[in-house]
Amino acid sequence: CVRQEAGMSEIVIQVGQSLLQERLAKSFKQDIVLIVALSYVDLSRDAVALSPPDFIKSCELLERALKLLQEEGASNLASDLQAQIDETLEEITPRCVLELLALPLGQEKREEGLLGLRNILWAVGKGGASAIAGGFTREDFMNEAFLYMTASEQVELFSATPSNIPAESFEVYGVALALVSQAFLDKKPNLIQNADNLFMQLQQTKVEIDFALERGLCSLLVGDIDSCRTWLGLDNEASPYRDPSIIDFVLDNSLPGLCKLLETWLVFPKFRDTQDVQFKLGDYYDDPTVLRYLERLESPLAAAAAIVKIGTVKASAIKALQKVFP
Repeated sequence: CVRQEAGMSEIVIQVGQSLLQERLAKSFKQDIVLIVALSYVDLSRDAVALSPPDFIKSCELLERALKLLQEEGASNLASDLQAQIDETLEEITPRCVLELLALPLGQEKREEGLLGLRNILWAVGKGGASAIAGGFTREDFMNEAFLYMTASEQVELFSATPSNIPAESFEVYGVALALVSQAFLDKKPNLIQNADNLFMQLQQTKVEIDFALERGLCSLLVGDIDSCRTWLGLDNEASPYRDPSIIDFVLDNSLPGLCKLLETWLVFPKFRDTQDVQFKLGDYYDDPTVLRYLERLESPLAAAAAIVKIGTVKASAIKALQKVFP
């Protein structure tokens, strides 16, 4: 016990674990279990005190302490200490999950973060509460978690969420953007319809935002330029969706202007796996899978073909494009 108080927790744990392999009197064994558990707690505090804190290590140490108390000391041993450990774990687990998600993609341990994220969000969602332990609101926690997640992981989380946990508007919007990212990078234009359906859902529930820009650019990604122009209010000065800043942005160069708007809107830095992606619209519209999809939709392939050339557009090319897309 003196050693533990002197801060030699690792030695205490090593010696204690060795003693627990022996046949000990019950009272002596419980004393050893308690001392080792307290040493784990001491080390967990040290991990949190680091700069930056190591919440993964702290959680692991607290879980070892709790397991030791429950399995080796019987469930009634140091019930107050067990309750304190449970309370501390609940408080720091959100931070631990964020650290796990921030691990390199493909690292096996990162899967624990994805599982922990579901456990936290679904437990909170069922209760109808907006607060999460650790001082997070649900929205703040999710937004921070999304910084460490790929687009496909965000879509998978949304799809797997139980139906009794309704998604909030910011979640729906983020997943819609993730679907657009997936569609563009994986050349799966069918996902654009899924994204547009989510934007339409938001359009029907959030009257203060019209989501016309998002729906218009989804239309452009499937080659439906007429619908795109309608959503952006390009052809109707009385359109409720008309945004003067967008109008000014696209009207001078027409189709090239729309495509530049689309490139500006595609927020790939939002997703971990696309932060450093250098993309061109031509890579999407010139893909055989995309073109076949546009053909099935009877979308204007001439416009899609024109878009492919926009990366090298010059004044003469703009004139040619304006003949295709006046």
